[in-house]
Order: sequence, then C-alpha cells, then structure tokens
Amino acid sequence: VAVDVRQAYAQLNQIKTVREFPPGCLEPYMPSLCDFISQLVISLDEPFGKLLLYNQSKSLVDIIAKDKLPSLTSLALLRTSISFLACSPGSTGALGPKDLFRKLARYSMHLDEDLRKVASDSLYYLMRSRATYRPYIVTALADALLEIPDKKREIVRSALHMLTRLVAVWLQCELWTGAAIPSAHSAGDLSDLVPGDAA
Repeated sequence: VAVDVRQAYAQLNQIKTVREFPPGCLEPYMPSLCDFISQLVISLDEPFGKLLLYNQSKSLVDIIAKDKLPSLTSLALLRTSISFLACSPGSTGALGPKDLFRKLARYSMHLDEDLRKVASDSLYYLMRSRATYRPYIVTALADALLEIPDKKREIVRSALHMLTRLVAVWLQCELWTGAAIPSAHSAGDLSDLVPGDAA
C-alpha cells in the first residue's frame, strides 16, 4: 500500500487539485494519502507559515537566502499539499479541519502570491461545497484578520473584503435563488498586495 500511496502522490505534481483525478481512483488510498500530505503541510508550515504580508518587508527570495530556508520548490510543495487537503473529500489527515482553516486563512495573507491565491481559492471552494464548515471558516479568517496591525490598512481592507465575499457566498448558498455564485476571482484575495504594504 505504501508504494501505491507514493505513486498516487507523485501525480500531485501534474494536477491542480484532487478534483482532477478520475473519480474513485484514489479512494482506497485517501486516508493514508491525506495523513502523509498533512504531515508535509505541518513540516513546511514551520519555515514558511509565518512569512506574511504584514510582518515582512523583504522579498521572499531574499528571506529564503538570508535565513537559509528550504527552496522555492518546497514552497510549491506546500501550495500543492494545502490545496489537495482542502479539496479532498472527508479527510484532512493529521490536521483537524479547524487547523486546516486557520492555516488557509493565514496563507491568504502570505508573502507568496501563489500561496495566497491557492488559500483564497480553497476557502472559497470549501464555503461553496461544505455547509458544516462555513462557520469555522469565517471564524478562522476573522481571527487571522485581527492579527493584522492597524497601520497595515490596505491589508486589513483586502482581508475584510475577502471575508465579506465569503459570507456573501454563504448567504447565497443558504438562500439559493438561482443567481450565479461569484467566481473564485471575485471572492476577493490579497494577490495584488506587496510585502510591507501599509497604504
């Protein structure tokens, strides 16, 4: 089984999310696979998880070189792994769902633009597809927002916009009238911000 799990995991480099796998092909391996990937997230969160827009002023490349952090390839692995867990049906491995939401909320304010997009898209997907998770997602993002210093006004504004859009998605899902759910792009993220932005 371990060999099959490694083979299945190798496909992560070829896809965007678990939704792109043929239906049912990973089902026998999902518990082991999610546990393995969640351990990767926990390990990679240690060097990368606290590099946020509001607490860094240097570029990601400079920080990695100065602090001798793992390479950008490791950061790409974090992006793929967190996206996989967010979209996997019914399991988040060693990470509990609430811990996953807290990480996604924090990553939506990350220094790495691609990780910010993965995190915000994942939160949006979960708000649409997992009704029982919605209160916890909103709470996680609100808690992350409260960690932003007041002087970082542009980051606060963008995070509030994202929170508002996610609540709007929740409302549309609860009171569905046939109107289109906003696209992931319009859900709001912090992709356009730069390190140290305090406008």
